[in-house]
Amino acid sequence: MSQLISKWLNTCGLSVVITPNTLEAQFANGYRIGELLTSAYHARRLKLLDESDFSRFSDEADSRSAAINNFLLLQPILRGMQIALP
Repeated sequence: MSQLISKWLNTCGLSVVITPNTLEAQFANGYRIGELLTSAYHARRLKLLDESDFSRFSDEADSRSAAINNFLLLQPILRGMQIALP
C-alpha cells in the first residue's frame, strides 16, 4: 500500500521523491501535506492553499514547534474537508 501511495505522491509535483521507507517521515511535520495541497491540481483548482499561505510553512524535520505551526495552518483546511485533528 505504501508503495502505491508513494508512486502517486511522486506524480503530484512535490519537491522531494517519496519512497515507501520515507513516507511517514516526510509527512510527519505537516510540511509535505501543505506542499501537496499547494501543488496538486484539484487542490489548486479548489484554492485550498496558495503559494503565499504555503510560504508560512516550515520544513524543519526535527522541530516540534514547526510541526505544531504547520498543523495549525492546515487545521482550517482539513476541518473544511471534515477531517478532524486532535
